[in-house]
This record gives sequence, structure tokens and C-alpha cells, in this order.
Amino acid sequence: MTTAQVTGEPQLLEFRRPADLADFFVLSPFAVRSGGRYEMLLRLVNPSKDPAKKVSRIHLASSSDGIAFDIGREVIGPGSPDDPDGAGCEDPTVVGRPGSYSVFYSGYNAVHQDTMMLRAAGDSLCTLTKAGPVFQSDGLHRNTKEAAVVTTPNGFRMFFEYAHDNASLIGVADAPRLEGPWTFGSSPLAPRLNDFDSWHLSPSSAIRCSDGTHILFYNGASKEAAWRIGYALLDPSATVVLERPDAPLIEPFDLTGDDTDIAFAASAVVEDAKNACVYYSIADRRPYRINVSIAGFAGLDATSSFC
Repeated sequence: MTTAQVTGEPQLLEFRRPADLADFFVLSPFAVRSGGRYEMLLRLVNPSKDPAKKVSRIHLASSSDGIAFDIGREVIGPGSPDDPDGAGCEDPTVVGRPGSYSVFYSGYNAVHQDTMMLRAAGDSLCTLTKAGPVFQSDGLHRNTKEAAVVTTPNGFRMFFEYAHDNASLIGVADAPRLEGPWTFGSSPLAPRLNDFDSWHLSPSSAIRCSDGTHILFYNGASKEAAWRIGYALLDPSATVVLERPDAPLIEPFDLTGDDTDIAFAASAVVEDAKNACVYYSIADRRPYRINVSIAGFAGLDATSSFC
């Protein structure tokens, strides 16, 4: 079976930014590799003593080494108050390649106090156009966010977070094209009673293996919201779990004072046939990346880009 193992030490990410963004919170680092460089979509939030005035925006950043990033322009911003993203844009997920990108993100609407999975598209990450909601509401999948997308023999399968009975759960949807239509399906991932992911689940991102299977990194938590990072090995159709360790892959460290007990993954990037880097945050404030070595099978598909 596949074995994913953390190797080396966590590397603290550095964000160089314009003066007008100096005091913004930086979250949800979704990184991709492009032409020998790294590009990243980030959620930036302005500071304010009034929570209602904190508004998330998605910015583009770039790096030559995957650790020190220069934050650039805003690429997805909030709409009008009545829009699904009228109060903020969060949790970007990049799918595609240069020339044809889709970015799935969650929009927050303060009037209805809910989130909705949305999509933007463009030929580059700095020229994105909003394409609207991804799903039609079915009454069950509420507050959809945090997409992770894989390619399957039938098209695309998306894992996403949704709210149900005071818990975050992982749902799935399938589509022949990234533009949809998306049809809800049955998720192969559910909370496990006595493990670190006993109550909450949220997908991070997936990488593909050379044999067509997928490694889905995900976030799991207890009812007390102590979040940890795990992974599941899925079959090529992403409908069957082949491996899912009981213990978390990545845990928080050096928590002090009012730090929340959270390690939360945002993305994973294939480095070579045996290694990937997971980008994550601790306590919702310290962003890191760490190397994860993959052993026990043919290797990672470095040509699969972001699916």
C-alpha cells in the first residue's frame, strides 16, 4: 500500500507585500507550479475591530522557490451586497493549466449568513472572470466550500466541505466538464468514531499517482474543533478508499497563549515522482509548507498538473 510520511522540518512561508497590505491577515495558501516557478492564490483579510468589516479577497502571489512569495494584485474580489460573494471571497482552489484555468472559491453573503461554492475562469491566474455558482441547492448540502478536484475516467470529481448537523462533512459531485453540470454523489469519506477526524471533515487538495489513483489530503477534527491533517488513497474513480491511516499526517506545534489548536491544509504540489509539498497553516495565522514523501507504488504523476 501507499505510505505518505512527513520528511524534513516545516518551512515558514514568507510573504513580501505592498505597504497597503502590510497588516492584512494571510490565509488559505493554494500553490501551483508553473514554468519552473510557483504561483499562489491567497485569501487576504483586512484587520478591523468590527468582524463585520473584515472582508476576504483573493490575491495572486509568485515565488521562485515555493517559500518566499511576492503578493501581487487582487484577482477575485467581493461583489455587491446581494451577490453570493458580497461579503467576501475565500478558499481558492486552482484547477487546470496556463491557458485554461478554473478557480473554485467560496463566497460569503452577510445578508443570508451563508457560503456558496463559486467559480471563476481565465487563461491566466491574473485574468479571472467570475462564472457564478457551481451547484444548485438541494436542501442538504449547505455552506459549500473548500473544493478539491480530481480527474476520473468519467470526467471530474469534486470533494467539498458542507455543513450538516453542527458538523463539517465532505460531499462529492461529478461533472463531465469543469463548467458543469455537477451532480451530487455519495462520499467515500465519513468521520471515524475514535480517530482524529471523529466529527469534522474538510478536503484540502489532491494529487494523482502514476497508476491513476489519487491521494486526497484532508482536514479532520474532533467535536472540540482540534483540527489535524490526514490523507486518503482513492481508486482511479475516486469512489473507493484504498488507504486511510488512523493517525494524522501533520499536527500543530509551538502553540502559545490564545492560539487555536489547528493545523489546516490548503494545497499540495508535486515536486517529483516521490515527493509532494503540503501548504498549510497553524492556528489560522502561521503559514508553512512541509515535504511529504510518498512510497510503496509507481510514483506521483508530475505531469498531471493540478488534477
